[in-house]
Amino acid sequence: MLLEKRVHLNDTLAFKMMPTLDYDIFTESGERGWIGTWHTHESDDSLVPIETPVKTQYIDETQMFISASYPEGITKKWSLRLNGYLKPREHDCKFEFGLIASGRAKVRLLTPLTASKIS
Repeated sequence: MLLEKRVHLNDTLAFKMMPTLDYDIFTESGERGWIGTWHTHESDDSLVPIETPVKTQYIDETQMFISASYPEGITKKWSLRLNGYLKPREHDCKFEFGLIASGRAKVRLLTPLTASKIS
């Protein structure tokens, strides 16, 4: 006899089903998307990025898969900084910001608002 167990969890979110901010993030010049700066680190084993970027790139999506698409000559450990501006809303609303990463990652919001559970 085949037994089937079904589990239903309220308020469970699937990240591929969540809305994205693809049409709400803009560059300083007004283009939809981000400006990404790639930074090498002090050495292949260092976690300290060098401030001068090795490459600056326009990125037009919020969902990115980076495997072998990093710039040539970058260190084994590297940083990608994404800069963009969130379009103001007509009314107040809640946002959930998330990051899925294999390895070390950090999210920093430069805003007077309080961001919780982001490190």
